[in-house]
Amino acid sequence: MRKDRKKKFATGLLLVSSRIFEKRRASCFTNPDLKDFLEENGAKSIEFIGVDGNGCVRASVLAATKENYQVSVDLFAVGVANQKKFTKTLKQWQDCGIKIG
Repeated sequence: MRKDRKKKFATGLLLVSSRIFEKRRASCFTNPDLKDFLEENGAKSIEFIGVDGNGCVRASVLAATKENYQVSVDLFAVGVANQKKFTKTLKQWQDCGIKIG
């Protein structure tokens, strides 16, 4: 995990942990530190929230299913810039058995 520069977060965002896992690609699973952390802590399920359901959230949700996690998405905490495209994303998630709430 890179700790060489101070992180900038959205105004009003409440940080509840000092564990921060950076990523450079859409899926959070491209960061091996996150994968190690989840494995070391015996994580079996993951709930996703995020800024764009069609971007990073979508990629991370689908990657989590491939990593054999039980996956859920809280739609009240997922932003959507393109609602028409998100309809297709939701269908894809449903087809993968992802719990959507």
